[in-house]
Amino acid sequence: MRGAVLSRGSRSRVRSVVTAALAAAAAAAALVVLIFSAVHTASGQLLDQWGMDRVGDLRAPTEPVVDVVLTATPTVSGAVIVGAAVWAASRRRVVDALTLIAVPLVSQALTQLLKTDLIERQTLADGIAVTMNSFPSGHVTLAAAAGYALIAAAQPRRLARGALALAWTAAVGLSTLLAGWHRPSDIVGAVLVVAAVAAAASLVRSVLRKPRSARVTGVPARNGGSG
Repeated sequence: MRGAVLSRGSRSRVRSVVTAALAAAAAAAALVVLIFSAVHTASGQLLDQWGMDRVGDLRAPTEPVVDVVLTATPTVSGAVIVGAAVWAASRRRVVDALTLIAVPLVSQALTQLLKTDLIERQTLADGIAVTMNSFPSGHVTLAAAAGYALIAAAQPRRLARGALALAWTAAVGLSTLLAGWHRPSDIVGAVLVVAAVAAAASLVRSVLRKPRSARVTGVPARNGGSG
């Protein structure tokens, strides 16, 4: 009986590890493909430019709202991240609290590393208005990280919080596009950065976590029951 329980716990742990590993690999692969196609191909640059041009007529009428969203992004996103971590810590979920802080910090560090040191953009086609690299968006990375913290903080009403996280990330992403700060690929790339880091964090936790059944069955029965 005990061996069967341990086996179920081990299988559950293996599933968690494999799922997290596949998610991290998929997000990282998608990020690499996006970088290559959007930054290092003429067709990708033209598609990004087309996306920016399409919202050009909307910039003037939406400017007041866009300014408010972009100005509020660091404060709102930071408050959500810290609040989620404090909430987890108050329930003695120390590892959860540390993860909720670590994922946004690592995501933002990776975003800045990609943008300033690892990616060099060259003009590959006529009609490209801006040549400086802006991939990925720091604002969207912060917003998506806040969305992750909002979803991961607790189980209840996860669907509702997921919808709120998606809405906030989309609002910040669209605002950076309307402001002319970023290209569409910069927005998608930022979300992929957060997804990859969050999945990697889940992978590490799954690898280090002991199977629940091992913890439970390791306690000897006091009454010598048959189990």
